[in-house]
Amino acid sequence: MFPRKMVLSRVELKSAIIRKPLVVSPNTPVIEAIAKMSDLHSPGDDVNSVGSRPNEVHPIACSSCVFVVDDGTVVGMLTERDVVRLSAQQQPLNALKIEQVMTHPVTTLRESAFTDFSSVLDLFHKHRIRHLPILDERDYPIGLVTYSSLQQAITRHTVQTESLARQDVEYLLQESEQRYASLMDAAPVGIFRTNVEGYCVYVNERYCQITGYTPGNLIGEGWQPRLHPEDRAWVIAEWQRSIQTGQLFQLECRYQKPDNTYRWVYAQAVPEREPEGQVVGYVGTLTDITNHKRDEVALRNLIEGTAAATGQDFFPALV
Repeated sequence: MFPRKMVLSRVELKSAIIRKPLVVSPNTPVIEAIAKMSDLHSPGDDVNSVGSRPNEVHPIACSSCVFVVDDGTVVGMLTERDVVRLSAQQQPLNALKIEQVMTHPVTTLRESAFTDFSSVLDLFHKHRIRHLPILDERDYPIGLVTYSSLQQAITRHTVQTESLARQDVEYLLQESEQRYASLMDAAPVGIFRTNVEGYCVYVNERYCQITGYTPGNLIGEGWQPRLHPEDRAWVIAEWQRSIQTGQLFQLECRYQKPDNTYRWVYAQAVPEREPEGQVVGYVGTLTDITNHKRDEVALRNLIEGTAAATGQDFFPALV
């Protein structure tokens, strides 16, 4: 759920726009458009085995669709879901032009009209879309917005707001620990705080809901054994590096829940400082991005399944 009452600045809204989208013409062969989408996926990238770093998220989101542009205007779109559908229908992708299978007409939004994220959410819900092309004043596509890119912008806003408001938070702590806990528990994302050594001293209710553990399981270094075994070592190493250097901590990884299922999360934290500038701890957020990762896995499974069945790479096998 997105907190609709949250107000993002113009700069924060712009950060939700994924720039340099893939663009093709209507007469482009479908197989060529699919190849363009495939090229943006990192070779060997497997979301089942390692935690993707944040700078990998936007290229993956960008490769999930291509815009069909004719005479400078967006006339259609092809998404990874369309690719899966066409493959399931055993369509001859090497013989089809993209204008024959593209989704059209396409809902778009000018960048100058992107003034709040609630209006974009309304477009997503009204038109049941997952990708929104962003146009310049000439109506040429300059980027796209997705649920994931909006969530990242909101997460960044949350962390920045927490950092700027840390003096007010400290005052609330001194006045009433219970009032502070209630405020944090009302937040739409998981929130955690640590001391200067990096030991966790607080997690809110949403953090517990995402991971499936109680605060008692997570305080101190208790959160570390709850990480997925394949992610544990490198996440802990990255956390220690951030503490030692004072740099921003941000990454994607998996938490293994008590029932042995796991949730993908986007975690980030910033130093919490006294007025004099001395670091006294860290405050950060934890956002559940499992659904986004499942969408990535759906396409990856299709690619791997084709290779296993045919002994060929996915895209050549479709020809």
